[in-house]
Amino acid sequence: MKYRWGRENDLPQIIGLLNLVKGDQRNLIADQFLIASDNKKIVGCIRILEQQGMRQLISFGVLPEHRRKRIGSALMKKLLKVKSQRPIYLLCFKDLENFYNQFGFIISDSQILPTLLKKEYKRVFSKFSEIKKEIIAMKLS
Repeated sequence: MKYRWGRENDLPQIIGLLNLVKGDQRNLIADQFLIASDNKKIVGCIRILEQQGMRQLISFGVLPEHRRKRIGSALMKKLLKVKSQRPIYLLCFKDLENFYNQFGFIISDSQILPTLLKKEYKRVFSKFSEIKKEIIAMKLS
């Protein structure tokens, strides 16, 4: 497995992966992504979006056939090593809490999130409300 920063010609594969894993596709800039590739096929990606002084981990996913191989964990470790400015926020399904806990993320009260993330929380909550899975906000300080 090779890990590297994305390039412009990676965007079609990144978009395909994000479509499959229902990842955030807004404001895509290839070099914001840390990607995992296997024989030139992108099998995982992750990025931290920085806007209005806030950092949010978004667009994180691994192809289903490559899960349970520690690719997601490797992407997370490598990204957090490079992107060391804190805090970093994320929104996820409650059943992923333990995964993010291992990297130091803890649940954050949705009422005390930065204003921009509160809006994002409401957007994500309404987007996924029909599947009856709890959405949580997490923070790495």
